[in-house]
Amino acid sequence: RLLGSDVSTLDDRDLITGARQAEAARNAPQEASGRLLAELYRRGRSWPEIVRLTGLSQGTVWRRAEPYL
Repeated sequence: RLLGSDVSTLDDRDLITGARQAEAARNAPQEASGRLLAELYRRGRSWPEIVRLTGLSQGTVWRRAEPYL
């Protein structure tokens, strides 16, 4: 649902929730969380802050987001 729209129009809470849900879904494509994580970074959130907010490892956050930056 979140990725059906322009992610730049979502608020930070929706991006964080969406990234968590995308990672929790066993068959979720990496694109789903990657696009959301990249948008959080574009909005000025630091990598350590994104890691803390999502509960994902730093490596996972970077690997997912990097193709969409």
